[in-house]
Amino acid sequence: GELFCGNDGGFITHDVNGFFRDHSKGLNIGQYYKVNFADLYNVDTDLIIGGTQDNGGQILKNRIWKNWHGADGMDCAIGSGNEGLIYGLMQHGDKLFYGRDLGEYYGGSIQKPVDEKNSLWVVASDINGKDEMYVGYDALYKANIASGKFEKLHDFGATIYSFIIDDNNDNIIYALVTTDSNVTSYESMLFKSIDGGKTFNVFHDDADPIEEMELSQDGSNTIWFITQTRNGDEKLYKANTTGQTASGVTLVSNNLPKNINVIKHQPYSNNLFL
Repeated sequence: GELFCGNDGGFITHDVNGFFRDHSKGLNIGQYYKVNFADLYNVDTDLIIGGTQDNGGQILKNRIWKNWHGADGMDCAIGSGNEGLIYGLMQHGDKLFYGRDLGEYYGGSIQKPVDEKNSLWVVASDINGKDEMYVGYDALYKANIASGKFEKLHDFGATIYSFIIDDNNDNIIYALVTTDSNVTSYESMLFKSIDGGKTFNVFHDDADPIEEMELSQDGSNTIWFITQTRNGDEKLYKANTTGQTASGVTLVSNNLPKNINVIKHQPYSNNLFL
């Protein structure tokens, strides 16, 4: 028989005579770890950026995909300013790439902080309203393009699984932090900063570990999060974000599929995508 193999390198066959053949040429395919869009206030909402296995960072402009950095592409972001800044991370956050004019010009890269020895395969990141990129390891950092270095803001001493900067206020940041690097701990909780990430306080500590979160970016003051019980059941909650701690925590659904990896809210609507 003949072996057909679809993998992160393309589409390969292995025939009865022991020969491999690569059928990938001309195929517009890729394995994406993360994709991101121009933010709510960007005039060009058709821009899409993504990070791919083995094929680096990709950006979609005018309905054409273009590669703008090499290595493995992970989390990424598009700025909203006239400079056209874009960002992309490689595996373990070992390097942060940045480009200008929406990838027409390669800007350079910033190396991972030397203090961060162990990190997730896909580290967390987000961009603020000034087009400054933040990256989360065990500590939260802000990338300084001028100096080519990361500026440490707050050290949790535990893995930042994800974080979100409020599009309406750069000073407000929510972070989901877990106590071990492989994100299997039953000690994960939500933190909130009101000073741009310099200090954090516990926003919500649920009885069950918090797996994912999403923040409304339309001024509706809502955060959603998913918890997982010890027997694997997942529950979706929402809460009000106006205070320093969560209020009005409400169960939205306890009838969810397993292993939800993403929550996304459609601004100015009640639509939530899992």
